[in-house]
Amino acid sequence: MAKEKTHSIEQGEAQDPAEELASLVGALRTHLGWLTERGVPYLPAAPSPRFSEPVAESVAESVQAPDVAPANAPTHAHARPVDLSEPRGGVSDQTSSAEDLATLTSPGVGASGLARIRECLGDCHRCGLSQDRVQVVFGQGAPDADLLFVGEAPGRDEDLAGEPFVGAAGKLLTKMLKAMGFDRDQVYIGNVIKCRPPRNRNPLPEELAGCEPFLLAQIRAIQPKIIVTLGRFAAQALLRSDESIGRLRGRLHSVVLDGREVVLAPTYHPAYLLRNAQAKRPVWEDLQRVMAWLKEHP
Repeated sequence: MAKEKTHSIEQGEAQDPAEELASLVGALRTHLGWLTERGVPYLPAAPSPRFSEPVAESVAESVQAPDVAPANAPTHAHARPVDLSEPRGGVSDQTSSAEDLATLTSPGVGASGLARIRECLGDCHRCGLSQDRVQVVFGQGAPDADLLFVGEAPGRDEDLAGEPFVGAAGKLLTKMLKAMGFDRDQVYIGNVIKCRPPRNRNPLPEELAGCEPFLLAQIRAIQPKIIVTLGRFAAQALLRSDESIGRLRGRLHSVVLDGREVVLAPTYHPAYLLRNAQAKRPVWEDLQRVMAWLKEHP
């Protein structure tokens, strides 16, 4: 392209027209199905009031989604789990020493494990992202959380604060968590990429490969029961897939790391909701599916 495609974490993920159209069609089908289940044989002429309310309101209040997971929606995809034990490109290619490799593959569990990973990451200069970022944004939350949220990369606010999801999308994520019955300190929140890409552009494949060993090490240390991926890049990275987020979301997947199986639930990034109100309903349905799974697996 003549002009580099960029996107803003604060404003929402950029999509090519075909992918965005597929996402919109998927959201429309979900809404039409919801109407049909409730005996509405036609599409209302005017937008539903719930889609006209401010997006930044509490998800539970603004979406007004059903109290249970949608009927006929699969709760778990019983396909063969994706094995994450061998990262793309190989961990050794992305680390600077055998000591780093040992730390990332066997960091230990909980807070001490996360501390070892953070020390290993250091003031990272393993790729070109270090030239423009302010600081590394490692992650934050309960070191033994059952529920792990993984986004794409820090934005401007996160780069300045050194904490994940503190901008407009982060405030919406906090409301989403409260709608699920969680505080931020009860879950763990991080990103695939630990440094802000210049002008919030999409991460490059080599940047994803370089940061992935640290994300996998965080999963080893936290040992979550379920991972919620926020947005296309996080879902594609952990599912080893190039499918759109519209195709990946709507069901639970399985990934395996070092022989331990973890459930994974892809959904749209909160930043996407800030400019696409119609996506609130499918996101809330995804979160309800996660809540139902956690209730069944205490």
